[in-house]
Amino acid sequence: MMLNLLIDLSKEPSYEAGYELGSFLADNIYLLLGLLIGIVAAVILRKNLKIKP
Repeated sequence: MMLNLLIDLSKEPSYEAGYELGSFLADNIYLLLGLLIGIVAAVILRKNLKIKP
C-alpha cells in the first residue's frame, strides 16, 4: 500500500518541483549563506557608518 503511494507521488509535478528545489538548495547552500551574510553586513555597515557600500 505505502509503496504504491510512493510510486504515485513520484510522478506528481509538485513532487518533482519540490525535489528540484531541494537539490538546488543543497547544491548552493554555501552560496546562499554567503549572500545572506553579505546583505546583513552591508545593512549593519550602512546603519552604523552612515555610508553606502
